Amino acid sequence: MMRKNLIYGALILCMGLLLGSCSKNDDPKTSELAGTWKLKEKGHTEVVWEAPSDLTLEMMGRKFPASMLSGYLTPMLSNLIGNALQGVTLTSDGKVKTTVYTDAAKKTTAVSEGYATYKDEGNGRLKLYFTDKTFSELKNVDAQTLTQIKAALKDGVPVRYAISGNSARFYLDTETIKAMRNYLPALFSMAGGMPPQVLKGLQAGLANVVEKSTKIELALNVER
Repeated sequence: MMRKNLIYGALILCMGLLLGSCSKNDDPKTSELAGTWKLKEKGHTEVVWEAPSDLTLEMMGRKFPASMLSGYLTPMLSNLIGNALQGVTLTSDGKVKTTVYTDAAKKTTAVSEGYATYKDEGNGRLKLYFTDKTFSELKNVDAQTLTQIKAALKDGVPVRYAISGNSARFYLDTETIKAMRNYLPALFSMAGGMPPQVLKGLQAGLANVVEKSTKIELALNVER
């Protein structure tokens, strides 16, 4: 159960690569998104965070410059996602099948499906939707946090994408992240393993830091 919380929490935060209900284009042969995408071996997770030099986030009695969040979050989330997710298959009718590691050291995997759908809106934009199956399995999330998560995700999460040959970059842009700023601590909590002191700091100051930052992108780099 903890592994599923970690996987889906990390995916929401780092990108929302789990996508949606139906393709805008009725012809599956013309869909750019359909197919199997695997994380790139190197540089698969990317956090871009630009902020004024005097903007800080206080956690555990210390003030951390927001401008340093990119360097801190990129390796942490890269390790988290790299040990949990191998790849995602997007079907032409909008269904999602994720290949996750059951044992990252041994590289054994299992396929999960039915947790998310996507809608390709064209022009490098899509909407990500999480199903009731996802929420029903979050047993370790308290009722208040679960309500916040559902509220944040009920209308879908806008995701940007850019495809070049056999490579693609899926990412949450600054506008989307700022719109979700009040729910980010709750989404972080889904990843599991976060110290209570850190979560408390995020709840107290993250929304303000996000609002005042100039650019934030959370991305996954994948390839066919």
